Amino acid sequence: MMHDKNSNKSRFDIRKALHTVLAVLFTAFMLALFILFVIYREQITADQITKFTSANKIAAVLFMLLIFAVKSFCVFIYCGILYAASGIIFPIPYAILVNILGTVVMTSIPYFIGKKAGGKYIEKLLVKHPKLDMLNEAHGATNSFFLSFTVRITGLLPSDIVSAFFGASGVSYGTYIISTILGFLPMIGAFSVMGMSAHDVTSPTFLTAAGVQLGIMLLSCILYIFIRKKKTKRNV
Repeated sequence: MMHDKNSNKSRFDIRKALHTVLAVLFTAFMLALFILFVIYREQITADQITKFTSANKIAAVLFMLLIFAVKSFCVFIYCGILYAASGIIFPIPYAILVNILGTVVMTSIPYFIGKKAGGKYIEKLLVKHPKLDMLNEAHGATNSFFLSFTVRITGLLPSDIVSAFFGASGVSYGTYIISTILGFLPMIGAFSVMGMSAHDVTSPTFLTAAGVQLGIMLLSCILYIFIRKKKTKRNV
């Protein structure tokens, strides 16, 4: 029996290590592409990108959706990088559409994993991710649509873990996915525009988009501190 436990633990450690390595390599790859684009921005024109994506539109879309699917299994990959990548590859209306579709893919996979695992999965999530405790406390006392929207727009918790939580807690997929998309929209818009204007990081367009995203992140930090203080006072 002890041998089985050790064997399971060993397999888990290897899987976790591979998962981490994959996340690090993937993030490094996307950052490298972004940096190369900025360095060689004068050689890579908007017309060239448009011509390439027009000729390979379906392949480009499928590639990005595949990357979003990979991200759903990698907590350490920041989805903002993928949103910016779409802004670089596609014209802005298409970039936003691709990013919305990618968000659906990225957040649906862990949702259905959690849904299949059932309510007991929540206990495992709470043990591995203590920060989910505040979401667990709010669930049931707060409208599911509003709660999902708030968590997404503030980005207080890892996207993948939140998706699994809502799936395991029995929130209907329709309520979950609509609120999720709406919550992600400001981030999708900001990073798509940042990617589109990455050829000139000093441009008003890029700086405005970056400012919007920075404001969202700052608001998230303030809200998180407020919630933690409120919870601490309640526990005293």
